[in-house]
Amino acid sequence: MSLDAAQERQQAHAYLDRLPPAQLSAVCRLLEAMLPDPVSRALANAPLEDEEISEEEDPTAARSREWFKNNQGTSFEKVEFRGIPGRNSGGIPGQSEVHP
Repeated sequence: MSLDAAQERQQAHAYLDRLPPAQLSAVCRLLEAMLPDPVSRALANAPLEDEEISEEEDPTAARSREWFKNNQGTSFEKVEFRGIPGRNSGGIPGQSEVHP
């Protein structure tokens, strides 16, 4: 009988908790190598956000969260490839140069 993903994750954590430090380090490197793409690896290695949101930022963040409840954001691809004058659309085949 196979475990569902949540149970498997919980079991993996239990195994990790029992490893000595040297083996834990080796397992971390193995897991990092198994991540599917460079972005996932970078996120896995990024430090946790520990900076408090300032009083000035809090209303802005709240407005943003409220907006996203009823609206869809813009995909990274659309933002990235809008184009810069004198530069093509990022090398996407079939895309022509875009000028704002």
